[in-house]
Amino acid sequence: MALKDNIFAWRDTPLQATELPGLIYRDRTETKDFLTFGRNYRRLTLEIEVFGSTADEIREAIADIETVIYNDETWGGLALNTQLNTNEMEIDQKENYFAASRIYMIVNFTTVKNDPYTQ
Repeated sequence: MALKDNIFAWRDTPLQATELPGLIYRDRTETKDFLTFGRNYRRLTLEIEVFGSTADEIREAIADIETVIYNDETWGGLALNTQLNTNEMEIDQKENYFAASRIYMIVNFTTVKNDPYTQ
């Protein structure tokens, strides 16, 4: 099963074995700086957790995420750029072996001052 089949926003329940590999993302923080010419510069930090059955499955998912992001770091022109920062790997044994990685991604973009929905 591909990672794209199991992507969840802000999920707070554990993934099931049938949902692996899977990804949970959370938009944690956003900073805003006022620019001249009626613009705001924004930095959105996303926390991405990738879960899989093995460490190799996690590494493959991380490589896929990097490939997708770096093929279009502007999200089709919506962002200035995207940075993938740290990633941490953990292996936890419950009933099965599960591997997990946490990635922090920062998306930089601008919007019209006082209007977060207009570029």
